[in-house]
Amino acid sequence: MPKYTTTKDMEIQKIGTYVNTAGSNIEVEIFDDFDGSSLSNSLGSISNQTCDFPGYYTFNLSSGINITSGNDFYIRVKYNTLGYDYPVP
Repeated sequence: MPKYTTTKDMEIQKIGTYVNTAGSNIEVEIFDDFDGSSLSNSLGSISNQTCDFPGYYTFNLSSGINITSGNDFYIRVKYNTLGYDYPVP
């Protein structure tokens, strides 16, 4: 699981990712902690985003997530790509 660490105080307002195929459905979850096997302490999420075409998309969070300098966080993106067997870009 990739860990992101801030170098200054920041606010996460959007999450961006690529999709490989038209009609993909994306779900994003942002967590504060990862113990090596499971994520915990949800900071926010974006659900049921449909991408009509392949390409890069950004998704707005309903409210910003403040992260202090030196803190780490984790982003999990779930790709649902019907009929396409290689969903992770």
